[in-house]
Amino acid sequence: MRILLIEDDNNLKTGFKEELRKFFGELIILDASNKIDAFALLNANTTNQAVHLIILDLHLPSEPGSNDESVQHGLDIHKYIVEELPRIPLLVLSGEAQSAHVGELMKQPQLGKLFGGEKINLCGFADKASPLPAIEFIRGVFDNLAAVSKIKLICGFELIRLKDEENIVLKSFVRGQTCISAQLALLTDGLSGTRVFLLTLYSASGALTLNAVAKLGPTTEIFAEAAKHSLLGSLRIGCVPHLIEPEPVAYGRVSGLFMRNADGHEKDLFDCIRNNQSNAVKIVELLQSDFSQLVAAAATVSGPPALQMLRNFFDATVSSDARSKIPTDIAIDLVFEVLKNATIVWGRQHGDLHAANVLVNDQGTRAILIDCADIGERPICFDMIYLELMLFFHPKSVKLFPKIVQGTSTSNWPEMIPHYKDVQVAEFVDACRNWQNKAVGATSQEVMYFIALCISLRQLKYSDISTQVALNIARACYKKILGP
Repeated sequence: MRILLIEDDNNLKTGFKEELRKFFGELIILDASNKIDAFALLNANTTNQAVHLIILDLHLPSEPGSNDESVQHGLDIHKYIVEELPRIPLLVLSGEAQSAHVGELMKQPQLGKLFGGEKINLCGFADKASPLPAIEFIRGVFDNLAAVSKIKLICGFELIRLKDEENIVLKSFVRGQTCISAQLALLTDGLSGTRVFLLTLYSASGALTLNAVAKLGPTTEIFAEAAKHSLLGSLRIGCVPHLIEPEPVAYGRVSGLFMRNADGHEKDLFDCIRNNQSNAVKIVELLQSDFSQLVAAAATVSGPPALQMLRNFFDATVSSDARSKIPTDIAIDLVFEVLKNATIVWGRQHGDLHAANVLVNDQGTRAILIDCADIGERPICFDMIYLELMLFFHPKSVKLFPKIVQGTSTSNWPEMIPHYKDVQVAEFVDACRNWQNKAVGATSQEVMYFIALCISLRQLKYSDISTQVALNIARACYKKILGP
């Protein structure tokens, strides 16, 4: 058990450590005596060495050697832990002078499942003069940590390195489903630090209880995605899998979104493209059918309103970091000058429809979408163009199809069918473009190239993509927009 003790009284700190070890045996106890040192330890707490309990004295100085002890310093730390490190058990220590502040904090219970166990207030309170409640709270943390540590994650022949917080999130979920083990397979590593796993859960009797898809990533991103999960509700039933837990399973900076995988989708669309392009084409056609209601609900916009929407789309798609890397030969102002009379079809799009976010069954007859974080209003052809272009940028695609980023063919995008045939993705690309053509509506041709321009420039913010390929496609689109 790993504990962070934030207390400025050295005598009390020493005594508390002795009591903890007397009750709970060998422990790893980190300590801080002031606000600055506490924040340093909290921010240095990597996901490879997770803290299992934080003990916080509210009355602290701001920095080493300072005499400015104040309850506000402890309250600042409490606020940070609650907002930035959710679900990590927190025990607040106080004296008589801080009783009013403790009373206010007690009105804001931090409810959550303790390591997948019962739902409780994960923030406990204890008076320094009466340590028994503190010992009882710590005992609860200790026992639940011991219980979740018994959960087995079985990786088979695949070597999967899990960070501590990922391990806790996965085991907490398994325990919360009253199971004792789970077969674990890593499906994909995302560009933004997210990872997708397939889970098969087993009960104490050895019975298969549940198939699930788990998306793990930064807590803020996972909670934002959970809030958007219902926004594709108009799609085919089963296209977007049901959440098993109503909210993410969180632990500090890592959270997990767990979705039901009733039909046992064990591969993604990248695998399908590689192994059976005919099935990949069927999946694109299925997605086209699934998304038809979004296309039908879209609105056609022209003139100044359309231009402003495209400007907003550019700002939202291409981050400031990526914009700083746009070379001078791509003049975005000239692009907007060409687009001032453009017509667009505007509606709801998935926003991150690359092939790793589409899980398929072995027969290529069923598909589910596993990422809802970027759902929003965009030009209606965004998803179809994105699905094609992410062949060049997603790490799994480049690993499966290394020739996709080789040579100079990308400078001729979209006229690069021979290259696609050479890479053996031509049938899939043809299906994507058929979908584009059917969804395009009144969208100006220049807008189609503008969408591809934005998608390629967006990739400049990532360090593990081919910058040259991104710029080749961006320059090709730029030339198409400006014309001869």
